[in-house]
Amino acid sequence: MKKYIYFVVTSVVLFSCKKTNVASLNDFDVTISKTTYKVGDTIRFKISGNPDYVYYYAGDSANAYENRNRTSLTGKVTMSFTSRLTQGSTDPTKQQNTLQVFISNNFVTPSAGYLIDSNAVVNAGPNVWTNITNRFILPTTPSNASINTGVADITDFAKASEGKPVYIAFKYADVSDPLQLQRFWYLTNITVDNTLPDGTKNNILFLINRSSNPLFSIVNIKNSDVKWTIGSSTAQTSIQGGTVAGVADNEDWLISRALNLSQVTPDKAIPIKTMSDNPVTEVSKVYTKPGTYNVVFIANNQNVYGLEQSIKEFSVTVNQ
Repeated sequence: MKKYIYFVVTSVVLFSCKKTNVASLNDFDVTISKTTYKVGDTIRFKISGNPDYVYYYAGDSANAYENRNRTSLTGKVTMSFTSRLTQGSTDPTKQQNTLQVFISNNFVTPSAGYLIDSNAVVNAGPNVWTNITNRFILPTTPSNASINTGVADITDFAKASEGKPVYIAFKYADVSDPLQLQRFWYLTNITVDNTLPDGTKNNILFLINRSSNPLFSIVNIKNSDVKWTIGSSTAQTSIQGGTVAGVADNEDWLISRALNLSQVTPDKAIPIKTMSDNPVTEVSKVYTKPGTYNVVFIANNQNVYGLEQSIKEFSVTVNQ
């Protein structure tokens, strides 16, 4: 008997997948008729090509290409808030200094998190906190009116911090009186601004990520029945020293999270075209101040295989 052995040859067909390369930007270009203009002139930038995305930096306030990665710069740093004082004596010589404002760039908080316990405040030492209450105008007698406490310049602390975190605190303190209600303070619109020389204003408190932790930490020193109350924002902050006379002595602090008083928002490009838009053929710009402006256009073509980018820069002089 003959045995037949059959060999089955399997052919493997290889299919080559051709990559879809990112489209070239060779046809993208930006031109202007001249580079010197006057204040109020309309400058027209002519654009050719059809990139997926086009952005540009005009080079003026909050829109400078060279500041796209900048996160820190010390300008004029100010603090302000409004306050309302109710309850207590109508005699301005009594119950003084129940609310004080402090600042520190060498306060040490527990490493466990943002929460601050009372020992950190009590044992902080005499030179840790600087009293800046005299930089504000606080009400001295009870009233139903909210008072703007003024704009206090705290740039000196920004410059002295040298990159260290800065903390701002409100201290409430009142003593027991068998005949007198303790003070009730209501604070609103607490704001810390870093204003740069070009007028750009950065609200330091709103640059902080508050998605997981509150902006302020409540610290009770005396009388745990009375504490600061914080609403959903800095527009709702208050402390009431009891609703009847004769409550125990109170001391309570409201301490901010670590602040960088020199923090700024990086400048962002102006989007002028997305993938779904029709081609852009022109962008116009009018400068209201004389100066030399670095104007930068950025074109991107992008897909899952990569990114093609083209950058066009112009130095535009604007005279008075």
